[in-house]
Amino acid sequence: MLLANSEIQAVRGNPHSDLSLENFCRQSFSQVSAKCAMIALLLVDDQSLYLLAKSTQASDFVFYSQPESVIQQTDIPLGDCYAVIHGEKTLPHIAPIFVGNQIRGLLVVEQQAHNFPFADILKPLPLHLDNYCLHLKVIDSQQQLLRQEGLLQQAQQQNLFFSQLLKELHQLTIELSKLDSLDELYHYTVKAGISRLGIDRMALFIMDKEQDTYYGTYGTTETGDVADESYFQNKIPNVPFVQEALTRKDYLSIWHNASILHNSQEIGVGWNAMVALWHGDETIGWIACDNFINKQPLGDHQKEVLILLAASVAQMIMRKQAEEQVIQLNKDLELRVRERTAELAEAYQALSDANNALRLVSSMDSLTGLANRREFDEHLDTQWSLALKQKSSLSLIMIDVDFFKQYNDTFGHQEGDVCLQQIANELKSCINEKSDLIARYGGEEIVLLCPELTTAQTAAMAEMCRKKIARLNISHPVIGIEDKVTISAGYVCLTPVNGMPNKNIIRIADQALYQAKQTGRNNTVQAMITD
Repeated sequence: MLLANSEIQAVRGNPHSDLSLENFCRQSFSQVSAKCAMIALLLVDDQSLYLLAKSTQASDFVFYSQPESVIQQTDIPLGDCYAVIHGEKTLPHIAPIFVGNQIRGLLVVEQQAHNFPFADILKPLPLHLDNYCLHLKVIDSQQQLLRQEGLLQQAQQQNLFFSQLLKELHQLTIELSKLDSLDELYHYTVKAGISRLGIDRMALFIMDKEQDTYYGTYGTTETGDVADESYFQNKIPNVPFVQEALTRKDYLSIWHNASILHNSQEIGVGWNAMVALWHGDETIGWIACDNFINKQPLGDHQKEVLILLAASVAQMIMRKQAEEQVIQLNKDLELRVRERTAELAEAYQALSDANNALRLVSSMDSLTGLANRREFDEHLDTQWSLALKQKSSLSLIMIDVDFFKQYNDTFGHQEGDVCLQQIANELKSCINEKSDLIARYGGEEIVLLCPELTTAQTAAMAEMCRKKIARLNISHPVIGIEDKVTISAGYVCLTPVNGMPNKNIIRIADQALYQAKQTGRNNTVQAMITD
């Protein structure tokens, strides 16, 4: 055993020592170097091992001011070290060093003599090791503080630079607003952009979208001088770099490692930047920049200022143009407003027509042109609630085409569809389109929903429907069946009361229809309502 249990407990303290960890290790290791083949002090940090000090009979004492990983130390028994840390073993050549209740270090000794002074070395180590770890934390905190101070200074410098740029831009905007002509505005924008905003080379272009052409105003020569380039014109380039700038508001398009041009001729390689001049939703031109002369990158703050400059210049251009063409622009504006109003009115009407058409399609039976089952159910809900509120009557006539299956079997489904269409068209003439609803309820069943009719009026309407269909004289020559198509109808007229489901009126009318079919068909039957 390296230490007895009582000795291990004794080293779990912080004995006072005036020596630094390096001096202590140097002194202690030199005293015992003749009594062992190797002695090393390891730091335990989050289950990782680092070498702090080491001495062997074959080499001098070494102290690592920056702890070094033990991975490459072939003479350090890593497996045994981790076994001691995890409490799996107690080994005679490895002693844990406790700081508080945690193992913060290991003393590793190889081939030690019988009288090796373990206790003398171990007792002061917790305090030295703890102080050393605190020292490392202090150094790390100081380094972080220095880094933060550096970042803060850098941010302050950038903010100061940005503030100065914004002041220059503000003053420049005031000066631009006092100029008398567009030509002066173009010239001063380029000149001030170079001299006061730190831009290398700048040019301002005005574009004519109708002609797909852009025109020069003022630009910069290869030597950095402002030059009149009003002679220049060309087709608007259909390249992503240009199109991106011309389609995005408040955006600077930049192209790195690109050809730098002057008068359409390549003069170098660097970055090209472009920000569009906007009037409302229309681009009227752009400002172009490059770094042909100084080769410097374009800073983030310069990018922001260029975007702001473009917005201000665009406003100035439009104001100058407005001063020269105010009367005509007012006339054009009035015309555009009228046209736009008409367009919106047409669009709203088209939308309304489309919505109405969509609603009609979704509520109509495609075969007969009558309302479909869904539309009938919704209409019944509405009319039922209204009749409840007004304490008024509601009538339902349910119609079924007699022997329609035999008709289909004889003539085919296409003729059956034609028959249903003829019947539907004839029944439409029986209702008041403003108040009543006729719907295909399913298959060959058709329903008529009529508010505020009396029982007698309902009976008369049902009989009129029957007669109209009979007068169509649609041939149905099947042995044992009427020689023309007829209908049967069941009808009911009632006043809804609270607590009565609206589906009752359908059930009652359907029962009457059943009686009509049971009593010979081609007739109408009034439903008998019982409490």
